[in-house]
Amino acid sequence: MFIPIVAWYLVMTNAREEEYPKWLQRIFNQSRFGKMIENILIFLAVIIVLYMIIFFRLPLEF
Repeated sequence: MFIPIVAWYLVMTNAREEEYPKWLQRIFNQSRFGKMIENILIFLAVIIVLYMIIFFRLPLEF
């Protein structure tokens, strides 16, 4: 449940790399797959948004 929350946070705050929280920057920088992890998180967030729109009729007021 934690990863989708982080992914949702990144998308909803429209975060750019220098604006990530320090602990998140550390995860991305320490890992060799940092960029891949970041892309996977964003991909998950998009899927979650689509899921919520389809199943909960979420109003599209971002």
